[in-house]
Amino acid sequence: MANAGADQTLFKCTPVAICWAASATDPNNNIDSVTLVSGPGTYSGGQICFTPSVDGVYTFVLRAKTPAG
Repeated sequence: MANAGADQTLFKCTPVAICWAASATDPNNNIDSVTLVSGPGTYSGGQICFTPSVDGVYTFVLRAKTPAG
């Protein structure tokens, strides 16, 4: 299960990078990878980071991949 945290509302006067914790768990502890599959920015080191360019609502989707079988 991927977890990108709770919905948030932020106000910034100037465009600056925004980062927050995001992770994935698996009951068998065998996650191969976690990737950001939708949304602006990047996922690395257990966090999503992006710099908004305009006001708006942004949605992020993480995918946790486990071995087949």
